[in-house]
Order: sequence, then C-alpha cells, then structure tokens
Amino acid sequence: MTRAKKKNKKGLRSGYTTGACAAAAAKAAALFLVSGRPPAAVDIPFPDGSRHRFSLARVARMCAPNGAVRYQAVVVKDAGDDPDVTNGAAIVATVWPVAIPPSDGVILADHRLVLLGGEGVGRVTK
Repeated sequence: MTRAKKKNKKGLRSGYTTGACAAAAAKAAALFLVSGRPPAAVDIPFPDGSRHRFSLARVARMCAPNGAVRYQAVVVKDAGDDPDVTNGAAIVATVWPVAIPPSDGVILADHRLVLLGGEGVGRVTK
C-alpha cells in the first residue's frame, strides 16, 4: 500500500487523492511498456512542486489470445487518517500501443496518446 504523507499540524496523516494514485499507476504502466522493465515504485510531481513516491501493489505484462500485449500497474490508495470510501481501493491503469486510436469517447493528446476512463471513472466533457 502507498503510505500516506507525514502527519500534519493536527497530528493526522494526510493521504493521497484517487487522481494521484491513478497518475502514479499510469506512469508505472507506461514506463513498463517503454522500458520493458517493471518498476517497483514511481515518483510523480504535485502541484506544490513536491514529488511523492508511490509503491506498486502489482505490475504485470498481459498477453491476450490475439497476441496483443498490455501493461498494467496497481496502486492501493491510502487516504490517510481521514479516509473516504476509496481508502484501500486498488487503482488500476492499463496501457498498450495502438496503431490507430479509437474514435469513440476518447481524449486525444497530440494524436499520440489515448486516454480512456475505466469503470467508475468520470469524464469532464466541457
């Protein structure tokens, strides 16, 4: 499990958002795809300029029956001492190379990256 940040002024451990956990999982899966080596942990930047390290619960290379290869990483969310319903949830990111990005319900960034929201993931449309 990713360990929450150190205690704050009130003596409570502050945790991580689901988005931070998802970003860390996505980075780990993408690094595995690019390097061929599964990372044990990844650092991601935060808006305040700090960087935080996330341990990975699982990193896997998966082969589908059609030969397609996907890379997956999982971060277990630690919400700290004021947990929400997502505390302890497995936040999963899966990446794979595609020749032609799908056009249905995706977000394209520079036509080289396709982002798809998985089950339970909301999407900003405006």
